[in-house]
Amino acid sequence: MDTTLGNGVETSINGANENGSKTWNSLFPSGGVENTWNLKWVESEVEGDATVVPRTIIDKGVDLRKDHLVGYFIDKKMPFYLVKRAVEREWKLKGGLQITSDGKVYYLKFVDLDERKKILEGGPIFVA
Repeated sequence: MDTTLGNGVETSINGANENGSKTWNSLFPSGGVENTWNLKWVESEVEGDATVVPRTIIDKGVDLRKDHLVGYFIDKKMPFYLVKRAVEREWKLKGGLQITSDGKVYYLKFVDLDERKKILEGGPIFVA
């Protein structure tokens, strides 16, 4: 099913327009986001100007990151690949390391908890 919007932009449900090129909606999973993510409505409370996050949600977040160290940059943000390469070179881990980032903060999950403890006790490192 093809539709032309008022501004002349063509859309297509099957992911291609009349000339066969891909359309923007082909980037997303068919069936909508509700089929790929486990989302649910949470009733919220407001105190003053702030929304109060229910304790159960906070506890899930704590449980998710309980074995991680969290890192951030004081000055300039560095590219992910550079950070990963620098910490692997600096720490020379035997057990391995999983690094994820939300764009501002780096989450470091260590395979070996003794190595994590050693890194934590070693203090900050310089990455450039």
